[in-house]
Amino acid sequence: MMINGNLKLKRSMKRAGSYDEWIEAARAFNTQGTQMKQLTGLDVSFLLMETPNTYGHVNGLSIYDRPSADFDPFAAVRERYGIMVGHLEPLRRKAVEVPFELDRPYWVDDDNFDLNFHVRHIGLAPPGAADQLAEQVAKSASTKSSIFSAEPVTVLGGRR
Repeated sequence: MMINGNLKLKRSMKRAGSYDEWIEAARAFNTQGTQMKQLTGLDVSFLLMETPNTYGHVNGLSIYDRPSADFDPFAAVRERYGIMVGHLEPLRRKAVEVPFELDRPYWVDDDNFDLNFHVRHIGLAPPGAADQLAEQVAKSASTKSSIFSAEPVTVLGGRR
């Protein structure tokens, strides 16, 4: 299974069209009981270090044997992240910029959050060799997507 912990702040940023729109959005979030939280200096440093040629995200790869033939790794990963999203605030938030970049961006709840966008299944054709896996890892690592994603990779017809 590959977990691609993309810290893709730039992709999740939305620019308000005007200062008034930004203030209106801020009031709407606060009246719903949702608190806006400013990005930390570390968050902003990850954001600023990213260029078209330099990525600031973190990736990981773990390989597991299936505990049984009927075990579905995608369903297990999706269920686990579904539980975590309810408890880990950063997983369901997005960053919004302050108009005219007068301040650091803020975290806000993503009203359009879709777990299916963040957890995607990838199947490798048999034999599922190391070079096929390496190619898939490289492809996923070079893709700018969201602030986090998990991609369970299975070998079709295999035990991994």
